[in-house]
Amino acid sequence: IPSSGTMTIKGKIVKLTSMRKSIARHMVKSVIDAPHVTAVFEADFSAIMAHRKKHKKNFAEKGTNLTYTSYIVAAAAAALTEVPEVNSSFKGDHIEIYEDLNIGVGTSLEGKGLIVPVVKRAQDLDLFRLASTLQDLTERARLGKLSQEDVKGGTFSISNHQEMT
Repeated sequence: IPSSGTMTIKGKIVKLTSMRKSIARHMVKSVIDAPHVTAVFEADFSAIMAHRKKHKKNFAEKGTNLTYTSYIVAAAAAALTEVPEVNSSFKGDHIEIYEDLNIGVGTSLEGKGLIVPVVKRAQDLDLFRLASTLQDLTERARLGKLSQEDVKGGTFSISNHQEMT
């Protein structure tokens, strides 16, 4: 690590994996190609928590984990349906508004990086199918078994959520 003025900053260099290099390249490219908006807000999840508690067992009996992320994707799909201009991309001299709601969900690979699998046509999926699709995508992501198609075509992205107490 080079020194900064008269002070030497201690640290170590960590080589990037191919995946992390690819993630970094795509993130830099996306910032250059299009304006970005990030929204961070608090939400009262009490109604969602009650709904999840009531339906979690039924979903589990069908082999699907009902996660909070499923609700967030469903809410995003509903909001994007109401305000389709948000589901768009800047293309230099025009904006393309997408009909399909292809929602990317940031998925941690447990210390090995981050990948964003895409729930395709989320507007056509009910809560059970959203939860099933998310479970499949995140399980395959963590096993390193996503295809290129699984991470392409996103029109809107959601990062991880954090429970506040």
